Amino acid sequence: MTASADARQALRRTLRAARRALTPNERLARSDRALSQLVRLPAVARARCLGVYLPLASEVDTWPLIDWALDRGVTVAAPVVQRGAMHFHALQAPLLETALGTVQPSGAPRIPRNRIDALIMPLLGFDDDGQRLGMGGGYYDRYLQAARCRRLPRPLRIGLAFGCQHLSTLPSAPWDIRLHAAVTEHGVQRFAQDV
Repeated sequence: MTASADARQALRRTLRAARRALTPNERLARSDRALSQLVRLPAVARARCLGVYLPLASEVDTWPLIDWALDRGVTVAAPVVQRGAMHFHALQAPLLETALGTVQPSGAPRIPRNRIDALIMPLLGFDDDGQRLGMGGGYYDRYLQAARCRRLPRPLRIGLAFGCQHLSTLPSAPWDIRLHAAVTEHGVQRFAQDV
C-alpha cells in the first residue's frame, strides 16, 4: 500500500507520540526485555560485526547491547552522517555530538557494508510484512539501497522497537527496504529465514 507523504508524516507523529507516552521506567524495562530477545537471535549471537544505532530520546536503548557486543570482542559499527550520506564507522572514543543532537564516532575507520553481519535499525513503526517506517530522512534506505543494487548478502536488517510501534500494515514507498526481522519486548517477528 502506498501513501502520500502527508499520511506518512501523520503516522510518524502518532507512532512517535505512542513511544514517548512510555514512562522512563517502562522504556528501560521494555528495552531490557527487547535486548534479551535480540541477543538470542542466531544472526546476532554469531555476528563478528554489528551495526548498531546510538539511541535518541525515546528509542530502545542500545547501549547495553553495545556493551554486550564489545565484551565478546564483536566489532560495533555506528552510523555517521556526513554530507547527507550515512556510513558506519567503528565505535570508539571519542564520540562527537552533532548539530541534530545525536552522537557519532569521530575519527574512527569506516566499516565496509559487506563486513556488517547484522544491522540493528531504529524505527518509528513496523508491520507484519517487515515494512519499516523510519524518521523520514531516508538515510537507512539510501545506505541499504546501495547494498541491494550490488546484491551484497549483508547486512541482515533487524528493526528494534517497542511493542506499541507495531502495526498490522504500514504504507510503503517505492524506495522502502524491508526488514529481515523485528524485535520488541514481546518477542521476535521473522520476515526471512536466515535470521
